[in-house]
Amino acid sequence: MLSTITKVLKTINKPLGQLNNINATIGKNSAGILLAMMVLMIIAQVGFRYILNDSLTWTEELSKFAMVWIACLVAPWAYLHHLNVSIDMFHEALPKGMQRIAEIIITLLVLIITFQFFKYSVGFVSNGMSINAASVPISLFYIYLCMPYVFASLFLVGIEKLIHYCTVPLNNDMNSTEGVV
Repeated sequence: MLSTITKVLKTINKPLGQLNNINATIGKNSAGILLAMMVLMIIAQVGFRYILNDSLTWTEELSKFAMVWIACLVAPWAYLHHLNVSIDMFHEALPKGMQRIAEIIITLLVLIITFQFFKYSVGFVSNGMSINAASVPISLFYIYLCMPYVFASLFLVGIEKLIHYCTVPLNNDMNSTEGVV
């Protein structure tokens, strides 16, 4: 019975892992493009301010928006590949079985938090439809849209990790991406 459940969970996890990997890769690459655009905007701002003695009013605000989107786009990739900031001293001091339990509990907490934040972010995005940015004629809806994306993406990666932690034998290295697509 348990092996059947494990097989079903692994069957579910394979396409979920592929989806998460595609999403994370597209997000990471898009963040790189936005970073290049942000750098160009800042260079243009510096050039206009110090060479032409004029100031562009829109570059600072668009750079801030790009920075927020960059963080949201790259977060699922970082979580998927265990690149998020963490303190491992406590975790590494535990026996393997307790490490697994700690990973499952932490992943469950991440799922609960991202689900709650997703619910709140949807309302936040709908409120942004009626607000425009200060220096550019852009609805904040487009800026706030990154929040439901990041929380939904983190939730899906968390589901994949939870299934992985529950189906991989204890003697396997949990930080490896083997089995996680």
